[in-house]
Formats: sequence, C-alpha cells, structure tokens
Amino acid sequence: MRPAEFTTEQIIQAGQALQDAGRNVTGFALRQKVGGGNPSRLKQVWDEHLASKSVTQDEPVAELPVEVAEEVKAVTAALTERITQLAAELNDKAVKAAERRVAEVLRAAGEQREQAERELADAATTVDDLEATLDTTKAEVETLAGKLAESQANGQAQAVELAQLRERLSAAEAATKAAAEKHQAELVKLRAELDNAEQARSQAVAELGTTKIELARVQQHAADLELATKTTAEKHEADTAALRGELEAAEKAHHAVDAELSAVKIELARVQQHAADLELATKTTAEKHEADTAALRGELEAAEKAHHAVDAELSAVKIELARVQQHAADLELATKTTAEKHEADTAALRGELEAAEKAHHAVDAELSAVKIELARAQQNASGLEASLKEQKQRSIEVIGKLEDGKQRLERELDEARREAKEASNALARASGEADTLRSQVASQEATIRGFNKKPDSGK
Repeated sequence: MRPAEFTTEQIIQAGQALQDAGRNVTGFALRQKVGGGNPSRLKQVWDEHLASKSVTQDEPVAELPVEVAEEVKAVTAALTERITQLAAELNDKAVKAAERRVAEVLRAAGEQREQAERELADAATTVDDLEATLDTTKAEVETLAGKLAESQANGQAQAVELAQLRERLSAAEAATKAAAEKHQAELVKLRAELDNAEQARSQAVAELGTTKIELARVQQHAADLELATKTTAEKHEADTAALRGELEAAEKAHHAVDAELSAVKIELARVQQHAADLELATKTTAEKHEADTAALRGELEAAEKAHHAVDAELSAVKIELARVQQHAADLELATKTTAEKHEADTAALRGELEAAEKAHHAVDAELSAVKIELARAQQNASGLEASLKEQKQRSIEVIGKLEDGKQRLERELDEARREAKEASNALARASGEADTLRSQVASQEATIRGFNKKPDSGK
C-alpha cells in the first residue's frame, strides 16, 4: 500500500480554508487545494474530522426548574418537530434538487451525447465523402500522371519522328539538289551536243548547198556539152546531107559530063576526104564529147554519191539530232518528273512535317492542359487534404469537447452525488442532533422529574 503523501493536518487545514472561502469541501476540491492525493481518502479524512468535532463528552449539568423544564420540554418538542419538519423538507428538497440536477445533467448529457453523435455521424460522413473524394482525386491524379507520362512519351516519340522527318527532308532535299545539279549538268551537256549537232547540221546543209550548186553547175556544163554536141551533130548531118546532094548531083551529071568526072572524082575524093576528115573530126568530137560526158557523168555520179553521202550523213545527223532531242526531251521529262516527284515528296514531307508539328503543338497543348489539370487536381487534392485535416481536427476538437463535456458531466454528476450524499449526511447529522437533543431533553426531563421528587420526599 502506498504511504500517504499528505498528512491529516494538511488535509484539515485545506478543508478549513475551503470553508472559510465559502466553498463546498469535496474530495476534488481538497485534492486541488493540497496539490494531489486520492480524492476519496481526502474526503474521508475531512469527514472523520467533522465527525470527531461533533462528538461531545457528557458533563454533569444542573437540574432545571419545573417551569424551565416544562418550557424546555415544550421548546424541545416544538424544536424536535420543527427539526424533523426541517429535516424532512431539507431531505425532500435535497432529493428533489439532486434528482432535478441529475435529470438536468442526464438530459444535458443526453442532448450533448446526441449532438456529439450527430456531429460524429456528420463528421464521419464528411470524412467518408472527403476520403472518397480524395481517393477519386488521387485516382484522377494517377490517371492524369499516366496521361502526362504517355503524352510526354508521345511527345518524345513525335519529337524523334519529327527529327527523323527533318533528316529525311534534308536528305531528300540534298538528293533532289544533287539530282537537279546532275540533270542540269546532263542538260547542259546535251544542249552542248545539240548545239554541236546543229552546227554539224548547219555545216552539212551548207555543204549540201555547195554540192547542189556544184551539181547544178556540172549539170549546166553537161547540158551545154550536150547542146554543143547536138549542134555539131546537126551541122555534120547538114554537111553530110549537102555532100550527099552534091554527090547525087555529081552522079547525075556523071553521065552528062565525063570530063568533069575526074574533076568530080577528085572533088569527090576531096569531098570524101573532107567528109572523112569531118567524120574523123565528128568522131573525135563525139569521142571527146563522150569522154567529157563520161567525165561529167563520173563527176555527176561522184557528186550524186557525195550528195547521197551527204544525205546519209544528214539523215544520220537528223537521226542523231532526233535522238539527242528525244534524249533531251526524255531528260527534260525525267527532270520535270523528278522535280515534280521531288516537289510532291517535298510537299508530302512538308505536309507530314506540318502535320507532325501540328500534332506536336497539339501534344504540347494537351500536355499543357494535362499539366494544368494535374496542377488543378493536385490543388484540389491539397485542398481536400487540408479540408480533411481540418475536418479531422474539428472532429478531434469535437471529440475533445465531448470528452471534456463528458468529464464535466461526470464531475457534475459526482458533485451532485456528493451533494446528495452530503445532504444525506447532513440529514443524518440533523437526525443525530435531533436524537441527541431528544436524549438531552429526556435527560433533562428525568433530571427535572428527579428534582421534583426530592422535595416530595423531604416533605
């Protein structure tokens, strides 16, 4: 058993100090006054002190006269009756006050308990709602975080794809530029070959013109030779016809003039000689004409061969020119097709680049929206957490207030019980005092009766 921390004198001094201050002496008041201890023990010590004070020692008293005794008896009876009435009234009032106080305390405790239960139910509902909202917000935050990560991954993938598209575009532009430069070089080369072919064609046309002029000159020379040959032949035929006419005339005159025969023969021989000379000259001229004609024909054939060669060369040049032109047209078409394809590829790449940039901007916008939504969700979550903390704090405060109210009600109930007990003790003390007073009255009556008997016995 623990030793007492406070002495009986300290407890009694504390109780007297409370009485001097006009306060009720209770165990908790004594405990507060002395600074500790068990309230039950402190109240027991004080009650024992009060009981020891009420105990009085019997001392011999002088007997009262009859009138005084009767008066005391009447007063004692009236006093006893009054004390009994007062004790009954006090007990009734104490019991009613205690019951009323207990009823009020129980009603207030019930109301506070119901209010606390309602507040706890509201707080529990609010906490459940806040926790559900917090869980929803956390799920939204996790979803938004996932979307943010996915958007960031998509953004990185699109950035990589955009970089690849830019590299492809740069490579395509470089390849197109190289192809364009190559096609331009080939086009320049083909144009140079075309110019050379045009020069060769112009030269061949010029040579053809010269050859045609020469051919015309040779043909004119041949025509002149043929005309001269024809004129000579006609002259020879005329001379032959004339000689034949003269021969016929001489033959006709042969019979008539014999004398003239020799002369005619001589003349005939001369004419024949002349005719032979003419024939020889004509033959020589014809041979020469034939030789000139053959030479002219050779020259004409050579010219025709040269013309054919020139025509063949010209045809070959035309074919080569046509091939070069076709090649140039094909190259121009290929260059145009390549340029169009390059433009189409470039346009497609630019479209893809623009689409990728738009998608990137859209992803950036969506990322910004997700970040804003995430920030808003985080802010809402922070607000909800703060509200939840505040609600929890309020719940704790309400619970603390309820605990305080409960403790206060318990203290008040204990106080009411103590007051009822004190009233009961006071009633018991009053009953004891009444009994003591009755005993004293009975003793005084006995004394008075004994005092009255002594004179009678003396008589």
